[in-house]
Amino acid sequence: MLIERRGVIAETRLNYVRVPLKFYYFFNNFGDDFRPKIYVGPSFGILAGGKTEQFLEVGTIKVDSKDIYESFDVGLGVGTGFNYRIASRTWLNFDVAYTHGLTDIVKTGKAFNRNLNVNLGVAWGF
Repeated sequence: MLIERRGVIAETRLNYVRVPLKFYYFFNNFGDDFRPKIYVGPSFGILAGGKTEQFLEVGTIKVDSKDIYESFDVGLGVGTGFNYRIASRTWLNFDVAYTHGLTDIVKTGKAFNRNLNVNLGVAWGF
């Protein structure tokens, strides 16, 4: 993210390990070929690393993001998608999800995490 305040430009990269807990509701029956779904649940983030660079007229200052940002984040995730059977015991999965951060992640200021995810995959079982 690129931020400009009072003539100072800063670029921040934050790397979170996100642990979502999702509560799913599937439409249609278990044996149907097409099963739409919705889900909601909390999402927990642990700051694994990152860096912040401030670009000043006299040079660049590099700071470890862990010194500026909180190490733990809590958010709420919602999503929708579907599972489609493409063969016996093989499913095409599609999801779109949004996570909205609920905790202020900046130690001296205000900022919240926001995530938009699009997932496409194939699952198979025995």
